[in-house]
Amino acid sequence: MAEAMRIYIHEGLSAERPVSAGRWNASPHVSAQHVHDNLELLWNERPLILNIGGERIELEQPRLVLIPPLTPHIAEPVGKHDPAELSGCHVSVLEGALLGAPDQPTLKAGPVEPEDNAILLPLVKHLHRRLLQNRNKVPIDQKLLTQGLIALLRDLGYGSTARPIRNLDPVQRALEELYARFHEPDLHIQDLARAADLSLAQFRRVFKQVIGEPPLSYLARHRLEQARMLLIQDKLTVAAVARRVGFNSPGSFYERFMKAYGHSPRNKSKKAILKEVARSWAPPGTYRKKKTTAKN
Repeated sequence: MAEAMRIYIHEGLSAERPVSAGRWNASPHVSAQHVHDNLELLWNERPLILNIGGERIELEQPRLVLIPPLTPHIAEPVGKHDPAELSGCHVSVLEGALLGAPDQPTLKAGPVEPEDNAILLPLVKHLHRRLLQNRNKVPIDQKLLTQGLIALLRDLGYGSTARPIRNLDPVQRALEELYARFHEPDLHIQDLARAADLSLAQFRRVFKQVIGEPPLSYLARHRLEQARMLLIQDKLTVAAVARRVGFNSPGSFYERFMKAYGHSPRNKSKKAILKEVARSWAPPGTYRKKKTTAKN
């Protein structure tokens, strides 16, 4: 079963608050390949490997990286990693609300050049600190600084001529509904289409066009992924996990889990499940299969 792509909708961004700041962690047990619906300006605080759209980029020193909307990416720590240790920081930008031009091209994906990093990273770090100091509002000077940063990035050659993303808003609304109600057994595709404000036929077509798979398939993947993480908690029974992720019947959950992962929900230890989750979420080629030698 292929990995399900995670779509993160930054609810903290709006026309009134088009910029925000935060921190992130690259632990493989909590990180997964994902996309954002907004521009991300991020940098690493420790060595890691960043996979952007299938390209693996090694970041040894702090480096500013540009992640345009809907760009698949995942960070992988290098060496031993404390899950509580900070991996990096980010500034999230809703370009359309900030610049008043939602259809304009965004930036190219990838790290900035080393010579540009020496200038740009201190500016983004300064903006990050100011945003954290003003969590409840974004002063006009911080909006202007963000606008200036984006303009500077374009002047330095990081602008993109890619076509604007279409059909994103309806899918965002549907995903918000899905994430909020996936634990409800009676959540149907009609509910998602209604949230997207599309006919059923239009919704099926648009969702698959943006996400890459049918809506019910994505819902099933999300439920099973949540179930795998709940199974790590020893106190929960399989029946309890099934109910929490939206299955009416433990038997139905058991059957779908077996089909998806090739083993029963309780047939692996907590440590094995964690390794399995990490392997399934890691970029291709991260883990090599052990060679088996034939016995004489």
